[in-house]
Amino acid sequence: MRTVLLLITIFLVCTRTYCQNRANVVPSDTTDATEIINDIPVNNFSFNFSTMPGQPMLNGSMNNAFGDHGLRYNDVKGSPYLNPEFTPGTVVLLNGKQFDNASLQVDLYSKNIIAEDENGKHIALNKALYNSFIIPHEGEQLLYKKVNIEEPQEFFIVLFENEDFILFKDMYVTFREGVNKGLTTVEPKFIKRNDYYLVKKASNYISKIKLKENDLQNKLPRSISKAFVSHVKKKKLAFKKEKDVVQALKAITK
Repeated sequence: MRTVLLLITIFLVCTRTYCQNRANVVPSDTTDATEIINDIPVNNFSFNFSTMPGQPMLNGSMNNAFGDHGLRYNDVKGSPYLNPEFTPGTVVLLNGKQFDNASLQVDLYSKNIIAEDENGKHIALNKALYNSFIIPHEGEQLLYKKVNIEEPQEFFIVLFENEDFILFKDMYVTFREGVNKGLTTVEPKFIKRNDYYLVKKASNYISKIKLKENDLQNKLPRSISKAFVSHVKKKKLAFKKEKDVVQALKAITK
């Protein structure tokens, strides 16, 4: 009988000690967002945007009033978003960990990258916590990276990159206010625009570039500019077409 009571006592003490120790366990650094995971299965890992610190929640409709216009997104013709709906994309954290099938959207007007969690809530991601994103758009995989030293926390679309330079695109939306002209009315509208930039890595010099023969030839590195122009003309590509420019750059830098 004494032996039984002793065993029960030892069991209760050990259980109590174990529970106390478990209750006192905390992450070694609760501000290190790159290590946070939860129970959403993604690529054999798990990830929950809402657990990342410093990320504001948006209204589920993503239809807030914006600016001083007194309008909501739904009141404006056109769309401020990259895609019609949230799309499965890839998230790369600062430590290089990659998570696929994350539900992502880009607000091209506010420049927010938005995630949708498992409860349908929308989260404007804190850009300081991420390395890059890959988001499908019109049959392509857009690579969003921080490549502009003048806007170090903003993500831009990388079109081409090698050891010498980066060609990237700023895809954004501008707002055109509505005008009442009496007999006719011009509706407020979102207008999508693209600007292109070239970064020379050796100097970190950034220049805005137009998809035109003269501008491309003058601003691309001298080591490839003539070969680039020659290739575009030889293959009957178009300087004004983004895909043709990227195709030519890849061809001459193999």
